[in-house]
Formats: sequence, structure tokens, C-alpha cells
Amino acid sequence: MLTNAASASLPVTVHFPVATASVSITVSADPAGAITERSETNNTALVRTSVTAPALPDLQTTISGPASVRGLYAAGAWTITVTNAGSAVATPVNVSWLTNWRGDVNANAVIRGAIGFTCIVPPEYMQQTVYCYGDGALQPGASATIVITAVPPAPGDVYGTAGASTVTATADYGLQVSESNESNNAASVVSTILP
Repeated sequence: MLTNAASASLPVTVHFPVATASVSITVSADPAGAITERSETNNTALVRTSVTAPALPDLQTTISGPASVRGLYAAGAWTITVTNAGSAVATPVNVSWLTNWRGDVNANAVIRGAIGFTCIVPPEYMQQTVYCYGDGALQPGASATIVITAVPPAPGDVYGTAGASTVTATADYGLQVSESNESNNAASVVSTILP
């Protein structure tokens, strides 16, 4: 109960959105009108505040590869580019290169750009993924490129449609970096495997 001329304070915690925005907060006393008052027009107060989004990185991935490549006999080159399109430094910058190939991946990696990578190429007949671990922080606006050369299998040795090689590159595949946009970390390219 609040006596005549008395006041009370109620602390409230508000969670704001992560995006930059202007936020309005309205507070109402006796919102249901349960108390008969001398004046019913002064029960609501409004405050506006500006919210500034935190500076976050945004890793964007692109991949290009051959339109077609001979299975078992010829190597194709797949180029992965990771760009930090955000407003803060990104670290760690780890990238995976995943194929839909059955059997072995005989691959090697060449790295260039703003940071270096240590790429772990799988042993033959073990798995279809190459993991590349960045050795530095990727600054806002900077890019790094990984070129992976590999020999695809025979046209029938893929998961899915025969002769269709799908290669997917994913930056931050372990979700270690908080980003402003988590939906643009992966990109894929399809190549035709020729007999």
C-alpha cells in the first residue's frame, strides 16, 4: 500500500536488442484502472534511449572450383576466400573444406592473404574433410584465401547424384566466433566429374 504523498521505486532490468536502434520504454501505474484516482491521466511515463550495437566480426565465405574435372586422373583447384565484413577483429579463423566424395581425398593446400593457415589434410581412405586453422586475427575488411588442390573420385563414388561433386567451405565451423551475421559462413560449389 502506498500512502498519501509517498513514492516507491522498482528496479527493472531491460534486455535491449543487439542491433543499433532507438528504443522506447513505457511504464504504467495501475494499468488496469483498478484504483479510483483524482487524476487518471498521469499514470504513464515514457523514456527513449539509443542502443548501439556492439562491434562484432562477420566472416563471409566464398568458394570457386572447376566446372568439370576428370575423376581419378586430374586434380581440381578449389579457392576459398574468407572476408571479415564486420566491425571487429575475428579470431580464431578456422575453415573446413568438405566434399561429398566417397573414399580418399588426396589434397594439398596453398594459403595466401591477411593471415596464414595450418591445413590438416586427411589421410587417404579416411575422411572427406580438410581443416584449416588460422594463425592470426582477421581484421575488419581483410580477406584470406586458401587454395585446395585435390583429385576427385570416379563419377559414381560420390554421395548423392553420380558425377556431381559438391564441395562446401565453412568459416568458423565450430561457432567459436560471435558474429553479427552467422548465416553467411558457408558456401558450396558443384563440379561435374568426368569419366
